[in-house]
Amino acid sequence: MDLEFFKDIKASRGTAYIVGGYVRDRILGIKNKDIDIEVFGLSEKKFEELLKKYGNSKKVGTFKIYLLNNSVEISLNKSSWSKSTNEEVLQESAKRRDLSINAIYFDPILEKVYDPINGTKDIQDKVLKYCDKNTFMDDPVRILRVAYFYGKYNFEVSEQLKKLIKLNSEKVLEIVGERVGIEFEKILSLKNSSKVFLFLKEMGVLDKIIGVNKNLDKFEKMSTKDKLVLWGVLYK
Repeated sequence: MDLEFFKDIKASRGTAYIVGGYVRDRILGIKNKDIDIEVFGLSEKKFEELLKKYGNSKKVGTFKIYLLNNSVEISLNKSSWSKSTNEEVLQESAKRRDLSINAIYFDPILEKVYDPINGTKDIQDKVLKYCDKNTFMDDPVRILRVAYFYGKYNFEVSEQLKKLIKLNSEKVLEIVGERVGIEFEKILSLKNSSKVFLFLKEMGVLDKIIGVNKNLDKFEKMSTKDKLVLWGVLYK
């Protein structure tokens, strides 16, 4: 994302941070082209006017994310913002995100990292933790995202997060079928997909989506195309 965007936000008396996967993978030394931005301190009208300068945008999803040029996701935080309260606002904002490793904010102008929930330490410790117990299940898709990160990064899942998922496993039935397919496609692309499915089984999630499969170890020997065909059959 052009640095000029962040300077324009600042000139309009707002603040913008890159947050989420890009920052997480930057710490891990992994390239990630997906940019998520959170903007603070601007009215919706002022922000949308400024956004026109950078291309086409539209609101998408339940949480009204602005999708800019079909590539950059931007959320507008309407919390009261000032130099005296910005740390408190970041703390509250971070609580609404899914995992601590995805709640690290980066200011590209100052090249400074803000880490209100100690996500950097959790990356170092290779552990997945929820940001806030009360908001984690606001989006049940997060259950499948935890499984994906568990497989992709080989991070452990904290006992508190496991307990929360088990208690709310029924909520996966609320996820739109198309979105389930997208998340499973990501999981099936992993080399250790059987490990991820066994985790979902342990959490009581897999049975609710596709039923028990006693041959999960065979998944790893299949091509991605064959995995997707099998998933399609199971899902239907």
